Amino acid sequence: MFKKISWGLLVLIVLLALPATWDRVQTEEANPYYEIGVPDEQIEDMADALQSFQDEEDILDELRASGVRSVAVESLTLSDLEDKDIIDEIDEVDLVADYGMEEEELPEHPGLFLKIHEPEHELLEQVETAFNFHLEQFVEEAETTFIDEDDSFSVTSFSREDQEFYYLPYAERLLSMPIGYDWERIEQLADHGFKPLPRPSDDLHYVEDPTHYMYGELERMTEYDAQQVMFLGSEVPGYGGELEGMRVFAENLRDMGYHFMPIEFSDQNGLSYMIRSQDMDDRVIRSISRTIGKDGGNELAEHATVLTRAAKERNIRYFHVNPLIDRNDFSETYYTPQEAQQGLEDTTALAEMIHTDMPASFSGGEDIGAGTFAELHQPTWLKALTILGTIVLSGLLLHDTFPRIKWAGMAGLALIAAAYAVTGMDLLLKGFALLAGVVAAIYAVLSVREVQSWKHLFLVYIRSAAITLLGAWLIIHMLYGHEFIVHTDQFTGVKVLAGLPFAVGGLYIFRHRVLWLLRLQVRYWHLVLLGIAGGLLFFYLMRTGNEGVVLPYEAEIRQGLETILYVRPRTTEFLIGMPFFTLGLYMMMKKDWLAPFFLVFGLLGFASMVGTFTHLHTPLIISGLRMFYGLVIGLGVGMVFIGIYRLIRYSVCPWIKKRWF
Repeated sequence: MFKKISWGLLVLIVLLALPATWDRVQTEEANPYYEIGVPDEQIEDMADALQSFQDEEDILDELRASGVRSVAVESLTLSDLEDKDIIDEIDEVDLVADYGMEEEELPEHPGLFLKIHEPEHELLEQVETAFNFHLEQFVEEAETTFIDEDDSFSVTSFSREDQEFYYLPYAERLLSMPIGYDWERIEQLADHGFKPLPRPSDDLHYVEDPTHYMYGELERMTEYDAQQVMFLGSEVPGYGGELEGMRVFAENLRDMGYHFMPIEFSDQNGLSYMIRSQDMDDRVIRSISRTIGKDGGNELAEHATVLTRAAKERNIRYFHVNPLIDRNDFSETYYTPQEAQQGLEDTTALAEMIHTDMPASFSGGEDIGAGTFAELHQPTWLKALTILGTIVLSGLLLHDTFPRIKWAGMAGLALIAAAYAVTGMDLLLKGFALLAGVVAAIYAVLSVREVQSWKHLFLVYIRSAAITLLGAWLIIHMLYGHEFIVHTDQFTGVKVLAGLPFAVGGLYIFRHRVLWLLRLQVRYWHLVLLGIAGGLLFFYLMRTGNEGVVLPYEAEIRQGLETILYVRPRTTEFLIGMPFFTLGLYMMMKKDWLAPFFLVFGLLGFASMVGTFTHLHTPLIISGLRMFYGLVIGLGVGMVFIGIYRLIRYSVCPWIKKRWF
């Protein structure tokens, strides 16, 4: 009776969650727009190297024609103005020696002197605005012990011998401080059909002040159709100070209509807080950065594959292409026109490859650009039902394994659920999600009691798959919301889910042999086998996640499967977990005592399948298709294993026995 009621309740929970499932699928399908962008400073490197052979206007036209939609622009610094021959830094000695300035005329306080080459240049006004703002903040924070009330701290200009100069008090440490954007350059980019992507630097200070000059710069950028912002550096502006700075920055970006663009595999400190502080998960566009390098285009196909897969499988919609290897290495540049020409050709070729290889359901977004996902919120009642479903599923597992503690276990989980309802602790909710995955993977195998026939074997296989899917179903509706789609929040415990079912389920399956093993006299070959088994398990765990170890030729095989099937199944499922589980079911049907040693591999396969759905930033249809392939192909490989088993049992073994014994 307990099992009937429990399964009836679980079926009801699944049915009630169907509308939410459909909403998520519709939300993911409604955003097919992606965008390609390149850094402006790398375009300028190309133009500088090719200036005697190709006009920069032609370079911009080639990039736009290839499908590049946006150009990432960084704020200028004093060093950039020196490179543009607008200013030059000059020291006090040269002022006195070359321009006849008297030493008593020099300012009392330390600072920077700039020689102005273009007094009417627009960027000089930005220099005054930026440095005066910082000087005002500096005076407000400074101790009165070394600053007099009569002191005036601001950018001042003076002239000597028809030469204009700037004096910037206390500016020695502000050489890398952003002063604003090159609007003449942005106008040029806009004329060629590009939209700018501002990249605010982590060198910005005092961003808690709502009058900060950078907010005006970013506001002006929206007039050129700037819609996204991608931060530069390892942290966002304001990180390391008061939280107020990051909050104000995020609030201003929200009011201007900007979208945040986290960079895949490059976590930036403070970005999550910025997004959450203004509840802007619906304004997040996931991006990925790919560096081509000066490799002559040898790896372009691989780059294109990675980027198209990112769109299909990770909800990434912005591709940031770096033609150069490392901008932090000042020696990394184009040394010859041939290198620059190759860089341009590689960049345009990669953009064209992406557009060609991208599935037809996606759009390059010529006019729209990278798209955002519609808001997706989880009803409270749905979260409560998924937690209840996890408790019930755990009860079913306990009913079949440790029935005496079934009610106590469920009561304990109910108390934890009540604690979550009171505290709202995110860790408790994710703990329930992990529990649902672990219990489903274990129960999928331990629910197998007997196999009576071939028909029964297939029914048991389907039932175990359904239990696994139920666990995944609970997870995707427990951790349901926009923040999971765009990866600003995520499931934690991927490696635990990958290994715990195998450890716990394996101990239960072989529980009657544990004492026998403990009493067994250990020999050297036992230690070798244990070492091999431990190494294989460790290797399996290290392969989980995005940075897992890849075997030789595995990438080529994966790509082949992906080309044929659109999305590849996981190796753990279709080559290990499901084939050995299928063989174990057959051996159970044949009453072979070795059956448990093969059934246990099903724990790895089903855990991997549940783990597929814990990648909540992967479209639900992709995860479902991957699981389907794992089950079907795994069953097919399992049939091959059964054929090999029958050959060994009914042909090879009798022949050996007859021949040698």
